[in-house]
Order: sequence, then C-alpha cells, then structure tokens
Amino acid sequence: SYPRGIGRFYEAAFNGYVLRFETDCALFEAVTVDEAATTLPVTEIRVEVGALYINVSGLEYGPEARLALEVSVADCPLS
Repeated sequence: SYPRGIGRFYEAAFNGYVLRFETDCALFEAVTVDEAATTLPVTEIRVEVGALYINVSGLEYGPEARLALEVSVADCPLS
C-alpha cells in the first residue's frame, strides 16, 4: 500500500506498473495518455506481448494523482 499524503516514486531505470494479461493474444495497437483526465506527467509507456509497462520513476504521487490511458487493441486471430 502507498503511504498517506504526497510523495515521490523512487528513481530507477524502471519503477512503475506492469499490467499483465492472461493471454499472449492481447495485441496492443496503440497506448496513449488521456491528457484531459491525467495529472501524472508519465512519458514512458512500453508495450510488449500481453503486457503494458508504465514507468513512474521520480514522479510525485498523492491523493489527486491520476493516470488515464487510451488503449487500442487488435482482434485476436484464432489459431
């Protein structure tokens, strides 16, 4: 759990969230930050097969911190 109040995420090459999906068939076409709904200045979002990596290293967090993503996915081809 996060400490109460505000703070800063530790700085590292990667310090963030990894969202893994149950299938290798999660084909992400694009991931962008929804600027209108986001308060965190995230600049590094990486996509790999079945996973999204969101780097928040060195960013400030607090009760008003929000990150909204717009994700486009492709249809999963059936084997």
